[in-house]
Amino acid sequence: MHRRLAIGLSLAASLLSLFSAILSRREAEAWRTGFSRRLFPFAWEETVSVRLERRTGTLVVGKGADGEWRFRPEGGREDLLSREAADGLAALWALAWREPLVGNSAFSPAGEADAMIVAASAADGGRITLRLGGIAENLQAVTAGDDGTTYAVRRDILAVADWPAERFREMFLLAGGRGRRLAELIVAPAGGDPGLRLRIHRTPGGWRLIEPIDWPADEARLDALLRWADRLRALSVADRRADFGPVPAFVEALYDGPGGMARRRVEFGGSASGEGLLVAAAGREPIFVAPEGILAEISLDAAAAYPKVWRDFYRRRSLNLVGADMPGEIVVERLLPSPVRLILERDGDDAWHGRLETGGETRTFPVEPPDPAEPMRPLTALLTGLSSLRIQSFLVDSSPETKEGWPNVLPAWRFSCREAGGAELPLLTLYAAGTDGGQLPADPFPEGRPGPIDLPPPPGRSRLDGIAFSVSDQPALLEAPGEMAYLLCLPPYRYQSRRPQTMDSVDSEEWIGVEIAAGGKTAKYYRDPARRGEAWWKDGVPPQPLLDAEGAFSVMLMELSRLTAETWIADAGTSSGKFGLDRPEITAIVYTFVDRPADDGGGQSLKLSIGREAKDDMGGENGSRFARLGDSSPVFLISGRLAASLAGFCP
Repeated sequence: MHRRLAIGLSLAASLLSLFSAILSRREAEAWRTGFSRRLFPFAWEETVSVRLERRTGTLVVGKGADGEWRFRPEGGREDLLSREAADGLAALWALAWREPLVGNSAFSPAGEADAMIVAASAADGGRITLRLGGIAENLQAVTAGDDGTTYAVRRDILAVADWPAERFREMFLLAGGRGRRLAELIVAPAGGDPGLRLRIHRTPGGWRLIEPIDWPADEARLDALLRWADRLRALSVADRRADFGPVPAFVEALYDGPGGMARRRVEFGGSASGEGLLVAAAGREPIFVAPEGILAEISLDAAAAYPKVWRDFYRRRSLNLVGADMPGEIVVERLLPSPVRLILERDGDDAWHGRLETGGETRTFPVEPPDPAEPMRPLTALLTGLSSLRIQSFLVDSSPETKEGWPNVLPAWRFSCREAGGAELPLLTLYAAGTDGGQLPADPFPEGRPGPIDLPPPPGRSRLDGIAFSVSDQPALLEAPGEMAYLLCLPPYRYQSRRPQTMDSVDSEEWIGVEIAAGGKTAKYYRDPARRGEAWWKDGVPPQPLLDAEGAFSVMLMELSRLTAETWIADAGTSSGKFGLDRPEITAIVYTFVDRPADDGGGQSLKLSIGREAKDDMGGENGSRFARLGDSSPVFLISGRLAASLAGFCP
């Protein structure tokens, strides 16, 4: 009996405790719902104005249509709100209050407030007033709204309300502020001379100089310039507005941000009585005082004395003209001494072909793809040169006025690329040095490549080193290392695949007759078909045995039987007259099994026609000649030694 009673009482106590806990939790939630809230009922982004009423004066802060925050002290001049003050005010909008202050008598809102904050919202026209008063050394009392509830917070949370007025003023003169990105920068070391201005613009491909020249900007030096612009800060506000007169220098920035484009301009004036340099920011009322040596950091003072050196200081010297990906097409044009156009096209990841246009003819040939393991493979060398052009110095701007002292500059080679998607890449031009009359010298390109340009050096230079280039036909002649010409200006024929391709021929042991025609004469050699291992005879009256003591005839036969084409020159359908194959200078016809019927494999086995000697634009070395097998094979090259050997057996 007693045991059951104890168990029942224990169960009842447990249920009562659980019920009490549930009620307490519901009461706590109700308290939080009623008394826990954010200080401001609207977000900082929706706020359009803040009024700070303090014992030391009133500050009005407002956001304009351009998204910029400005403030006006009581009796003072309107100016941009400092980023520090904007951050301090924005932090208040995130605060939430939970516990009311016990004993409201410690702080009386009526007329005794240390400060008042009145904020307005643009979203719904809402408005809230905060009254601040002191209650302890490190606490501050806050009455929010009109319900009379007072809260206690740490004094440092609301310290922004006690800042002096000048701390609210934006002393950074050019920086774009929160959420803005610099899109353009103009630096004018001499405000009245547009020729000395430097204009740098952000593009999808990076920063570029666009005035007075169009050229990629040097990233490292531009980064230092942008950092200087970002921390361009005044020391104080000048006592009076000075008369600048002609603006000696200015810097202008264009920013892109959520509110659209915003332009800021800072003009530098004279000395402020030894305190610093007078500075005026367009669109801002006060005149500022900046550090005296603020311009020396970006060498504005040196620009007037050395304008070109100062401007070139920000131009990039390392260029990648083919971009990050493999181009889909590269066009190499040799303009001098005779025009040749080579189009290198990519068929796939590992397949290239070339089209050579010269003298009204076009021929197509395979091209070995680039291979990093073979740096001097022609296409590898070309891509290396286009992607790693290093400029030693900038010589002269490309405008006609600046080229008057350089009359003997002649464009000689041109390189253009196209991305796989079809976009055009920068155009590179290489210049040759002509004579005083503007004519090309007799031998301008030793070994098919341009040498160092022979031009009078610019002022301050004793001589020129390297090759002269320009990019996109502007902005300047560039002095680059001489080895760049060896990477870029290979003779066009060098791009053709040199992979050996064996001709369809028969073993010389099976040959029983050879007929050679050269110089208007014909010679025939034969041997007994039934005794093919015997010596050769020369046709005549009477026939005579061929004396081949040194084996020259046997070597010639072996080379004919193993004939290979290391360089294809033209397709089978190309006109023969261009290569001298319509009237061959040398012809060699080989016969085999002449005693058998033609349908049994007898008759003519091989006909080799040899045309004129190859020139540099076609390829070949040591007197190489154009040749063709039969009447339908592609044109290829054979060595001059083999041609001379054949002609030697037709005395």
